[in-house]
Amino acid sequence: MSRRVAPEPEARDASLASLHTQLERARDPQVQRLVEMLDRLPERGHLDALLAPLRPRLARMRPDRPLAIPRLLFLPLDAVIVPSDRWRPGAPAIPRHALLPLLELVRMDCPTVCQEVERMIAGRWLSEPAVVAQAGAHLWPAAAQALIRAQTPPHAHSAGLPVAVLCSLARDVGAVLAQAMPLQAFAAAAARGLELRLEGLLDVVAQLHATRPHALGMMMVLMHARLPDAIEPLLAAEAECEPEGGCEARPLAHAAALARDMLIERLSAEGGAEAVIGRTMLAELPERVRQAARLLQLLGNGTSPERRVLLAQVGGRLLTGCLRRFEAALGAEFLTPLADLSAAVSDAEVERLEATARALRNAREQVRLLGGGEDFDALLRRAVEQVAAMRVDTSVARADQARLMEILAGPEEAWALLQAVRA
Repeated sequence: MSRRVAPEPEARDASLASLHTQLERARDPQVQRLVEMLDRLPERGHLDALLAPLRPRLARMRPDRPLAIPRLLFLPLDAVIVPSDRWRPGAPAIPRHALLPLLELVRMDCPTVCQEVERMIAGRWLSEPAVVAQAGAHLWPAAAQALIRAQTPPHAHSAGLPVAVLCSLARDVGAVLAQAMPLQAFAAAAARGLELRLEGLLDVVAQLHATRPHALGMMMVLMHARLPDAIEPLLAAEAECEPEGGCEARPLAHAAALARDMLIERLSAEGGAEAVIGRTMLAELPERVRQAARLLQLLGNGTSPERRVLLAQVGGRLLTGCLRRFEAALGAEFLTPLADLSAAVSDAEVERLEATARALRNAREQVRLLGGGEDFDALLRRAVEQVAAMRVDTSVARADQARLMEILAGPEEAWALLQAVRA
């Protein structure tokens, strides 16, 4: 019986390069199938390298993924994970090749917790927020303490980093992860439009500064990405407490400067700006667009003319991605269901259409912040014209049609369009 011989590293690298070229030409459904296949593997090993050139596209696609310990563990830290070739020592970021040693450290330090979490998430998906919150509340605090206690991470050689650097990184990650629960709660409150509690955010920052001041940079990256409205109040509060001294005397301001440098680099990279919008559902798009515009404004404050040019380019890419997403969502979440509007449609289905129409209408001002008002108005007019052109046969359906028109265009324009079409 012949024995299979493992390929030489050079041959394996050549094969991977060939596969990368083929994958770059693949369509989104083919990429989706590859991701699903890899997600079913208990250990991906070198196959994980297949995803490296696809990560910008995956960030845009945002496919649903099965929950697993690695994905859940690093979920609160997604905004600070960067490609290995773009990481540098001292940056407020985690290089992707350090994830495996950090994961193994957690598995070794708290195996019981990991086993319990694996049972909780078996067969569940990333799109199930209640499951993510419950399992994360069980995993993140224990994992944080494991990382803070880090001595010699296993598989340190696979990260290609000195042990001292990896241990320092693990403690930074642990200190930030220890604040994952309050940060998640603040982000959820902001998404619901609730006012941020500045005192609570200051407590999070104070605890982190007291335990691991070097990790403030990572925290500020996360806050810029998830809580952009909190940045200026936090910095203003720090300035009031410490009116004297330069940036180094104000640790939060110094951390914010590091965070902005990293975020500008991340957004300007391939797929970075587009990933901010991704495949966000239409109901969530207005808030996502508003936060993106706010982040660009923050990143542009006090920056150099060269950076402002770079941010203008990022803003243009954000706007393009935003308009494309609105156009796709308009078809899938509004116009297609609209075609089925009839007397037999349930009240719940009509309410969903009305909610989608409100999201479209409410998005207008947010898109204007990115400079795309006219382009978005054209999309909105398309939706209005489609509703006006509907042929309905019952008074119930006509009432639903009129209501959708009123939400999208306002009462006067809706009435005028309906009269013109029915004339």
